[in-house]
Amino acid sequence: MRVVTLRVQACGTLETANGSHYLNAGKNRFLVHTDRDLPANQPICADGTLDSRSDPATFEVSAFSVQGTEHQ
Repeated sequence: MRVVTLRVQACGTLETANGSHYLNAGKNRFLVHTDRDLPANQPICADGTLDSRSDPATFEVSAFSVQGTEHQ
């Protein structure tokens, strides 16, 4: 059995490179897909679904918070 998709909460810094958004969380780096306007170069905590079938894994963000403010 191989887990492909799971629900996660991750905290890190959002970075933009080559038109794509990445969440750097510790030693992990996730490609971010969302229809939300996420703030670049700021620490955020995000909730969503992680799809591990690609490299880097794709994180579909459903909600996030910055400096104590919730966005859903």
